[in-house]
This record gives sequence, C-alpha cells and structure tokens, in this order.
Amino acid sequence: MAGPGWVWILMALGATPVEGELIVDRGGVSLAHGESSRFSSSLWLKPAFCLFEDWLGQAEDKAAADRETAFVQVEVMREGEEDVIYKCSSVYPIPQCDPLFSEPDSVRDAPYRLGPELSCLNDTCGTGVLPGQGYRVRYAVYSEGDLIVATNWSRPLRTRDKEQLIEWISLDFAHSGGMVVITVLLSLAMLTLVIVLPLSVMKAG
Repeated sequence: MAGPGWVWILMALGATPVEGELIVDRGGVSLAHGESSRFSSSLWLKPAFCLFEDWLGQAEDKAAADRETAFVQVEVMREGEEDVIYKCSSVYPIPQCDPLFSEPDSVRDAPYRLGPELSCLNDTCGTGVLPGQGYRVRYAVYSEGDLIVATNWSRPLRTRDKEQLIEWISLDFAHSGGMVVITVLLSLAMLTLVIVLPLSVMKAG
C-alpha cells in the first residue's frame, strides 16, 4: 500500500490510491523518440522498462504475479478532464529489464502507442485522441485482473496540432530532399572518376 507521502502526491495529481497498489516513481513516462514520436492523433511512448522488477523488489508476496501472464496497460487522462481515466486499446507484455541499466542497450520491445482511440477504464465509453491536446499518462501492471504496480502520472504530453504537423513534415521532407541531392552529386562524382580515370591512364600510356 502507498505510504502517506504518496497519498498526498496522488491526491494532488487527481488520482486516488488503491488498497494494495504500489506506486513507483521511475522519473515519469516519456516519448519513445523525442519530437518524432508526436503526431496529431497519437503518441509513441517508451516501454515500461523494469517496472515489474521494481514491484518484485518491494512486494511482500512475490508470487502474487507471474511475469508471463502479467501485462502493462497504458492509462490516460486528458488535460482538463482529470475526472475521467482512459486506457489504450492494446495491452503490452512485461518488457525486458537489464540488471545493470534500466533500459536495455538494444531495445527489443516496441514502443507503446497512445491513440488514435481510447476507451474508458470500465469499457463503457470511448474517445479519440485530439490534435494539440495534452495527455497525462501512467503505466499500470495488472495480473489476473488485479493492479499490482503503477507509475506516477506523467506531465502532460501534447499531440501536434495540424499546423505543427505540416511544419514538421515539411522540415523532414526538406532534410530528406537535401540528403538525396548530396547522394546524387556524390554518385555522379564517383561515376565521372570511374569513366575519366581509365581514359587518362590510356592516353598517358
């Protein structure tokens, strides 16, 4: 059960601690690949590395959950609507955890996708992820229907509005176009060397 300090933190964040729920602060949920993980109707999130292992290290009954059957659920609060908690449509297996580093050097686990659709926790409603909107996220690990551990709620992670998305695509296209031009010029230079160098050698001979 969360201690008194966690209770005040959770209440300040608009969440109510659950009996038996262990809250783990892992520095917050974050985007998988920075700004390139933000779209107008979805966000790509870094997996919940070592969250299950944190629970194992603090749990009194370590047999209460099996790594193979437990799963990670991405839970979401839309900024300005903190009275409703949503969840992503997909759940995720427990990711790998490196004993020395909280994140594996070679990421074998795919990032989590927030959006484009969300469901209420009790599956009685649904909503879409909106452009230019902030979403606070936490990871929750469930085993046989019971919540065993969860992260704190993140700071608001904002989707791109339509203008930002067009600007980002334009910049990315311009960067890609510049790389294509450089590649073509280098290829032409190499081709010229391949043709001219043998002719020069022949004339010299």
